[in-house]
Amino acid sequence: MSTNIEKLLRIQENDLKVLQKVKEARDIPARKLSLSNRLSSHQAALEKAKDERLQTQARIKEYELEVDTKKALINKYKQQQYEIKDNEAYRALESEIRETQKRIDAIEDSELIFMEKLEERKADIDIKQTALDKEQALVEEEIAMLDERYRLLESEINEIKLHRGDDTSDIDPSWLKRYEQVFKQKGDVAIVNSVNGTCAGCHMKIPPQLVHDAKKAESMTSCNYCGRMLFFKI
Repeated sequence: MSTNIEKLLRIQENDLKVLQKVKEARDIPARKLSLSNRLSSHQAALEKAKDERLQTQARIKEYELEVDTKKALINKYKQQQYEIKDNEAYRALESEIRETQKRIDAIEDSELIFMEKLEERKADIDIKQTALDKEQALVEEEIAMLDERYRLLESEINEIKLHRGDDTSDIDPSWLKRYEQVFKQKGDVAIVNSVNGTCAGCHMKIPPQLVHDAKKAESMTSCNYCGRMLFFKI
């Protein structure tokens, strides 16, 4: 194996590490967004529970106002009873009072049902608030871990890149240029082994002459299918 190839393989190993770390770093914002969306679902559930509580409270208030209105009407009827002298009219007002009181009783029964619902709504809010608080703590912890991971990845990437110039300083410029062109084009490996007459990059059968050339110590050989640089390893 030529010195150039040995050095390029070491460069490629580090370049692949950088590629992997860059990809992981780029995925972190999406992972953080996913965590935030998970938190949003809990927030939405809590807001819905609060809205239901407000609706229930509003309905109870409507019942209270209706009861007050009916009670005021009964007082009005009773006052009218003191003023009239006609028995039939008196009995008619008495009938109105009874019917109005029945309506009040029915409203108050409905009000009791909604007051029970209100307690259920309050309990549901407490449950959802607890779930949100717990989830928020978990999300904040996971986001902090992702932020720390991102900082670590940046540090590792910068460290590898910092020493890359030293690693490439004594490589034949033509070999390095060819390697960098192929690596950028393929986005993965640029230099691969020739295994049993095939390219380890694209797995296509290569001509015997290329296999023969790949065995030469200082021969820059490329796969005629994928263009990756080839070397022969026994």
